[in-house]
Amino acid sequence: MLVLQHQLNQIVTEIQQHKPHFTPKIGIILGSGLGDLADLVQEATKIPYANIPGFPRSSVSGHKGQMVLGTLGNMPVVCLQG
Repeated sequence: MLVLQHQLNQIVTEIQQHKPHFTPKIGIILGSGLGDLADLVQEATKIPYANIPGFPRSSVSGHKGQMVLGTLGNMPVVCLQG
């Protein structure tokens, strides 16, 4: 359990370094055919999964493999794109 908490803390720290004080209200997992929704996110900050320690990588060809933080319709969101 302690290892899991440590990994989670590393992930949170990395994300907060890219977009400090950001608190998403909605999380959206964008599967095949839905990845373009992330292009509509305003004030977007994009973090490749490879830059997030311990975060799974996308293995599907054509998927961007990134986390997108920003707003959709004034709602703070996090999108997992690919």
